[in-house]
Amino acid sequence: MFLLKDLSIKLQLVIPVIFMAVLLFIALILGRSNLIESVDKMNSTTQLVVEAKDSTASLISNSYAMRVSAIYALYDKDLLSRLSKSLDSSELSNKKSDCKPAKNT
Repeated sequence: MFLLKDLSIKLQLVIPVIFMAVLLFIALILGRSNLIESVDKMNSTTQLVVEAKDSTASLISNSYAMRVSAIYALYDKDLLSRLSKSLDSSELSNKKSDCKPAKNT
């Protein structure tokens, strides 16, 4: 039967160190591939969030402009006559920003 006590002290120290080094190397290889996969997923999700943020900001800005135009049109007859065109252009702008296709990477 093979026992470590029959080996020299140097080998008694080197064998566990080599065993741990091999285990650490295997763990690093497996962990690296999982980490790379996770980072790739995170990057694609971040890209989609950035694109959605821009569209949402555009919708909010256009909607706010529509509200302001409608409120000012209550008090100014010239603005009231132009309100319909202003609202139509803002609505068209909202539809354009809403219909942008999302890129799936």
